[in-house]
Amino acid sequence: MPNRTTGRIGFTMVELLVAMALASFLLAGGLSIFTFSNQTYTSEGEIVGAQQTVRSAMQIMTYEIRMAGYVPLAIRPFLGSYEQLEEASALGMTFLADPNSDGIPEKVRYTLNGTTLTRESKEWNGATFAVQTGVVTLAEGITALNFQYTYADGTQGAPASAVDRGNVRAVTITLIGRTDHPDPKYTAFDGSHYHYRTLTSFVRMRNMGL
Repeated sequence: MPNRTTGRIGFTMVELLVAMALASFLLAGGLSIFTFSNQTYTSEGEIVGAQQTVRSAMQIMTYEIRMAGYVPLAIRPFLGSYEQLEEASALGMTFLADPNSDGIPEKVRYTLNGTTLTRESKEWNGATFAVQTGVVTLAEGITALNFQYTYADGTQGAPASAVDRGNVRAVTITLIGRTDHPDPKYTAFDGSHYHYRTLTSFVRMRNMGL
């Protein structure tokens, strides 16, 4: 607008201050929207990651546990007294199988160490089950692993002896995974700010008892 004293075109100090205030307000609003969108994108990415981690781990476990008890007939006479299902607790499971179908049985164990789901494999070397792969990390960020066993008569229980373990025919596996970082805008069932993902699978062990 024209300056009353000089007649030149320009802005008064008040107008400049108002314009700067409006610009700052709009900038702050845009920054807030960007920050919120970025946090939402990051959180959703971690949720998807946690879901995929749980799903991938479950796929591997169900494939191998379904084969529990399978030992090639030609190998059985050399194993002596062995158990198809050596460990059957709520937190760990150890079984004999030939998961890669190479004719060599393996003793496979799944358990949870802290928040790390691990797999340990011992391969038969002709005389004993020797450690070949050691302990391998199957998944991280797993907060719970649970095995629930079903017997041949359809009842469920916690096998307390070799006889009970030999009578197991199926297992229900439950895995719970969580995101790597907390989400301050979310509160979970346990009061934390992590997002959790739970997956349950019922697996029939077709070779048990054979």
